[in-house]
Amino acid sequence: MEEICIINHAAKKWLTDIDPQHWSRYAFDPVIRCNHVTNNMTKASDSMLSTHRAASYLDLLEFVRRMVMRKFNERNEECSSWSSVSTPRVHAKILKHSRKSRTLTMIVAVNRE
Repeated sequence: MEEICIINHAAKKWLTDIDPQHWSRYAFDPVIRCNHVTNNMTKASDSMLSTHRAASYLDLLEFVRRMVMRKFNERNEECSSWSSVSTPRVHAKILKHSRKSRTLTMIVAVNRE
């Protein structure tokens, strides 16, 4: 806090008015095992957009639109080869559990009032 005060006294006052768990590492939740906030989506989008960073906003938006449309088309083509409405993995699970369910025995629950 003293280093912050040297740079900007108003910033120190502003931070002291805010609960430290929102801005200071020492007060973060100890259950969280990561010291920074990133996720795979952010990293993936950064890597895809890295070649287009210097472009104008319009060019960047057009690139993102084309990338999304390409991904939709790839998934559509992949899905058209499926034999069922659900994904192959889900379809296999449904078939497996439906075969197992044939051997189950129903037990009637009687309400005794």
